[in-house]
Amino acid sequence: MTLISIFVFFSFFSFSQDLYIGSDSSITILSDATLYVNGLGLEPDADYTINPNTNIKRSSMPVAKGDVVVRRRIDLTSCLEGYTGTLLFKYEDEEIEGGSEEDLQLELYNTKDALWAHYNATLNTYENTLTYNFASVVNFDTVTLGYKGTIEIENPNLSIKVYPNPTIDKVFIKYNYPINTILYNALGQLIAKGNRHEIDLSAYQSATYFLIIEDTSNQNTYSFKIFKD
Repeated sequence: MTLISIFVFFSFFSFSQDLYIGSDSSITILSDATLYVNGLGLEPDADYTINPNTNIKRSSMPVAKGDVVVRRRIDLTSCLEGYTGTLLFKYEDEEIEGGSEEDLQLELYNTKDALWAHYNATLNTYENTLTYNFASVVNFDTVTLGYKGTIEIENPNLSIKVYPNPTIDKVFIKYNYPINTILYNALGQLIAKGNRHEIDLSAYQSATYFLIIEDTSNQNTYSFKIFKD
């Protein structure tokens, strides 16, 4: 196996390149170094190894979360687990739609738990960056930006669950309160609305969908990525 220790990887403004780590390689980011890929900066508190078969790729397709989107997201084919340290996300002005730049927040998705989490990161409008330091471990495989109030998940132990995921037909929502649901496809197009704790996807093609769940008692919203086999 090839092990590469990274001191500085890509210049900061060269953030249009994807990174692929092959099956016989891995990358270790030293604690005093930073890895930049496609506008995503990782500066771990301790030496951090990114595993083989990891592709870090930028997409201009926004994550569907209601009426506002940011047209830059970074997807990782292998979840970064147990990460602590600084995470930086750089964006372009033309990628911001539907809201105020001052309301931007950092949003991370963890496929294993099928949950989004948002973080009120430090915004630099001159450099077009958001920066957040994770003192506790975090797991994620998608990073993007959204607007404050579009996702209200900060507690990873929140008692809401969507299952099975992936599914071949139906998904069920385990939540003890009345809800409204909105389903989007990967292009951000509205597919369906409802208010049941069960959603039938059997009529839809195999693809990735985005489910927004609103608690009707307090208007809090929760976002989930749904995989239809």
